[in-house]
Amino acid sequence: MILTLLAEYLPGEDPEQAWAIMNGYPFPARVALSDAARKAITRARLHLRAPLGRSTWTRWLAQYRQLPAPYPIYSLHNGAIVTQLTTLAPERQALLQAALGTPPPWEVERPRFAPAGIYRFIVNREPYEVEVDGRSAALARRYVANNLTPQRERAPINVTLNELVATSRWMDRSLGSDRWERTMREIQLRLVTADGFAETDTLCLDGLRHMIGMLGSGKSTLLTVLSTHLAGRAPRRARLWRRRHPIARAGHLGAAATRGG
Repeated sequence: MILTLLAEYLPGEDPEQAWAIMNGYPFPARVALSDAARKAITRARLHLRAPLGRSTWTRWLAQYRQLPAPYPIYSLHNGAIVTQLTTLAPERQALLQAALGTPPPWEVERPRFAPAGIYRFIVNREPYEVEVDGRSAALARRYVANNLTPQRERAPINVTLNELVATSRWMDRSLGSDRWERTMREIQLRLVTADGFAETDTLCLDGLRHMIGMLGSGKSTLLTVLSTHLAGRAPRRARLWRRRHPIARAGHLGAAATRGG
């Protein structure tokens, strides 16, 4: 199939280098290819079981060169692919050309759920253990339908500090702790403006929102309480994550050193 791809869509290219276009790496030269060639490459990759590397392709090509007539439908001479007549299943070339024009059918695999028990496995040479209890194993077989209709417009989500304080109070009652509400009451929100910062009591989630705070200012608590609060506002959802920036960490250390000295 790969030799057919080269012969049909990339004539003149060295077959020894075919692995470079089949391993999925976005080489800049792909931009210069025709739309038909790019689609054919994508379909060929879908027909492969795994990305194609240099060593694998070199081995396949060497094995192909050793095939005696009338098995191969191509011969390789000085970097050129030459079609040769064969009486053994001559329709193979037409089938390969058709495959390059059609992606493979989807393979539907039903999920397999682990029964209750203790499972041990290795990750990065480290042993791990996880236990699946009976209740979780039973719930795993209950399918939850998803609404696959895309939502083009999403209105902003506004959450006030008072709402988050109320959520943190509920978390303390549920967890038997006293730190969530205490920390939330100490958090102060300021929005970046053209003139500096402006105090606010409302957090607006609209697209991507960056939040910056000193070490121990309550960033993790804010995100945890905010996630808990939004979980109770289904079907609206917001995706939250935190990324530690090296400059922010340096600022933490500088602030700690200033307080300490």
